[in-house]
Amino acid sequence: PWLSTYVQLRDEREEASTDRPGPKGRLLGGLQSEHRQSARWHAEYDFSKALTVRTRVQLSRYSAGNSPPSYGFLLSQGFRLQPLESLQLDARLAFFDTDGFESRIYAYEHDLLYSFSVPVLFDRGHRSYLLVQYEPTTDLTIEAKYGATWYPHRQTIGSGLSETEGNQSRELRLQFRWQY
Repeated sequence: PWLSTYVQLRDEREEASTDRPGPKGRLLGGLQSEHRQSARWHAEYDFSKALTVRTRVQLSRYSAGNSPPSYGFLLSQGFRLQPLESLQLDARLAFFDTDGFESRIYAYEHDLLYSFSVPVLFDRGHRSYLLVQYEPTTDLTIEAKYGATWYPHRQTIGSGLSETEGNQSRELRLQFRWQY
């Protein structure tokens, strides 16, 4: 009851549209085979009712047509700490390294009530977050989440109109819920 672990293997194949050179160098529409594979190992250890530790290792592989495959790797360490009945902390630090967007890795995160977060991790960097849930009374719940993604070798993040200067992306969200 204090240890749970699982292994997940996925293999997906599909056809995707692409442009191929045709006669006299013209580009013609065509199809190419895409192949995605991933492997995940997840372990969760309950030290006590107050402390749970989670570890995850995930690998991904993507190949299309005759192009060389691209690979991805994720290692994350998380914990849940509940020092008081009314206070709960969730935190995670994840390191990722992928060859590009095609070998991206999705990593579910605990979030504010009625919110859902599954960031897409690609390139090389790390992602961390801290979620604090505090219930001072039975009628009031206060939640806050701070998340940051850091790319050590980038000068900008995003592209087009959503491009921002710097190598860090940060978010802070607060939620107050009062039941009457």
